[in-house]
Amino acid sequence: MSMRSALLYICTLAAAFLLCAALSGCGLVASKAVSEAFGSSIDLQIMGDTTSPIVIGGDPRRFWAEDKKITGSTRVKRADWSVTHSPDTPTAWGFVIDRGDHVDFVATNEGKVLLRAEAKPSGLGGHIVATENLTIVRRGNIPSPVAVQLEPTEGPPGTSILVKAELPEDTPSGLLVFARNTLGSDPVPLLDDGIAPDEKAGDGTYTGIVTLPGVPKPGPTRIGVYATDGKGNTSNWSWAEFKVKS
Repeated sequence: MSMRSALLYICTLAAAFLLCAALSGCGLVASKAVSEAFGSSIDLQIMGDTTSPIVIGGDPRRFWAEDKKITGSTRVKRADWSVTHSPDTPTAWGFVIDRGDHVDFVATNEGKVLLRAEAKPSGLGGHIVATENLTIVRRGNIPSPVAVQLEPTEGPPGTSILVKAELPEDTPSGLLVFARNTLGSDPVPLLDDGIAPDEKAGDGTYTGIVTLPGVPKPGPTRIGVYATDGKGNTSNWSWAEFKVKS
């Protein structure tokens, strides 16, 4: 083989190598694009029982979000959740407790609310949203607590809050009164027994201590107070706002 033929052969091999590399790179890019496209979320759905009324004082209702892909497959999707009242029932409300792969919805005030889930889709970016209308009902006609007071009204995570509330004069005797924050803590009994932190037994003021979790984000949160007879009849909740400071 002459020197000229050898150089031509080497150049031909080099060109072929570069072409194969380029085509291979394009193939990888195209393959990735196709993979992302078929793995993209096209829809978000709220799963769980959204049709049956949710009873105040009953067990929390579990919901979770699933995204649907172009291929038709679904999977549980982490989402940001929020609750807003319907214009027809402006006092209706409930709150969600984030459990990771699902949320527990706690019904607090009767009426209709809108449950909203928002998530970042896989693949193509943007966001996807799902909403469901929920109906909240209560049993009995126990009146709501009044004059809910917090001491202090602001503080850092972990703050212990003195909660005071009264019941209307026409309230039946023998009711149980509880307070709860919306951050996932268990309900706390409020008592009118004259034992600290309550000041005077039988004066109609129910008192207890609610302690915030140690990790809430700064901003406003709510403390709710409700009364129940322990037999499934529960009042609408009454609210006071607490400001979480960093």
